[in-house]
Amino acid sequence: MFGIFKDAMVKETLWVNVLRGAAAGVVWMVVFLVRGSPDMSRAMAFMFPIGLPIGMITIMPIISGFFRMLTSMGVPFMGLGNIVIALLVVPGDPIIYILHKVKPELVPVQEYNFLTWNPFIIVTKSMVGGPAKEAGSRKTDSVKCAYTGRILADKDTTVLGFNWSAKQTAFEIHDDWSVSTPNDHSFGWIDIQGGIHKGRPLGDIDPKATLSSGVIAKVQGSTLWVGSEKIGELAGW
Repeated sequence: MFGIFKDAMVKETLWVNVLRGAAAGVVWMVVFLVRGSPDMSRAMAFMFPIGLPIGMITIMPIISGFFRMLTSMGVPFMGLGNIVIALLVVPGDPIIYILHKVKPELVPVQEYNFLTWNPFIIVTKSMVGGPAKEAGSRKTDSVKCAYTGRILADKDTTVLGFNWSAKQTAFEIHDDWSVSTPNDHSFGWIDIQGGIHKGRPLGDIDPKATLSSGVIAKVQGSTLWVGSEKIGELAGW
């Protein structure tokens, strides 16, 4: 599970997560000041912009790593744990997205998504870029996705928050390892082991980063599984 830290840039990783925590803290502070419980003091609400950045670089990596470890051990649905804890910091993403557009030098990544469903962002050299990185180049250009095609639902079912009808297209898997749905072009991505991840990573998709975020479903052979339940079949375009 520690392979995801192999190419990590420590200073940039800490800074991006501190910024994200501070932005989320401001949002939660406003929410609790406006609609907070009478039992919560204003002083406690003002602590969010301080406490969240600290928690993002101390507690969050441990919790996120724990869920990644359980996912790698095959424990069903543990990947959803990372999505749940990401809800704590996702409210700050739009602020960092705007900051990146206005002052990109303050957010040391080439791209920052409007919403990022990774609870802890690990900044790598490929995400920062530099003179050696040619414009328009992608890490995944030399490796074509082996799962390209549509996944059709087996039957009428409700899973992962979707209501699928039999033979309806559930997911579309593209050559660049990205995964979309009929209603969400930026749904997620698939790794080299067939794991479908919710949310797009910052920067290029690395299909070998099998533990970079929670796996919500998995393609095995030509079938799609959610936990121990077979959901659909992989078909061509």
